[in-house]
Amino acid sequence: MSHEIRTPLTAISGASHLLSESSLSSEQRKICSIIRQSGEQLLSLINDILDLAIIEAGEVSLEEREFSLNEALKKVISSFKLQVKEKELELKLIYPEDLPSNIRGDEEKITQIVSNFLSNALKFTEKGKVEVRVEELANSRIQISVKDTGAGISEEKLPLIFNKFYQVDGTIRRKYQGTGLGLTIVKGLVDVLGGEIKAQSTLKKGSTFSFNFSYRPV
Repeated sequence: MSHEIRTPLTAISGASHLLSESSLSSEQRKICSIIRQSGEQLLSLINDILDLAIIEAGEVSLEEREFSLNEALKKVISSFKLQVKEKELELKLIYPEDLPSNIRGDEEKITQIVSNFLSNALKFTEKGKVEVRVEELANSRIQISVKDTGAGISEEKLPLIFNKFYQVDGTIRRKYQGTGLGLTIVKGLVDVLGGEIKAQSTLKKGSTFSFNFSYRPV
């Protein structure tokens, strides 16, 4: 079912992108851009709904293998370079020298969580910096935190952010066009990893999202 839904939307987005590179009038190019953006937003929403459905059905399992956590995080950060440049932000990774680069764990889920945290951090940060920090905890656990200097979340709303379809307020939803499912999906993935997820935030000063998971050194 997911393939049947995703494939036509991906085709619409791809076709509109190709069309925009052909000889079009200014008005036609504008319409083409609307089609592409709307298709991408709808695809993002569908992906979130399908991902959440799979998690809630208990169909997500650990897929552990050896990988370089350091390199995996660098790759995730690199995927946001254009956004960082456009907003003139600073984005850096802090990886401790004494922590092994290669570990055994679920690379796909770990990077998906970090990517979601980074996407939110960059989305809500207009100036300043975003920092990804890796720390080794006791009992063979690792914590990854994403800290930003963005809009922040009020104390009373912070406990609600992992609820399905929750938006901090209507103004933010209209401005950033989020689905309200991202953090719910992330929490589900952290649960699959057997970890914990935390959020700290101060309104108008920034937020820190972190999660931890067990790993096996190699």
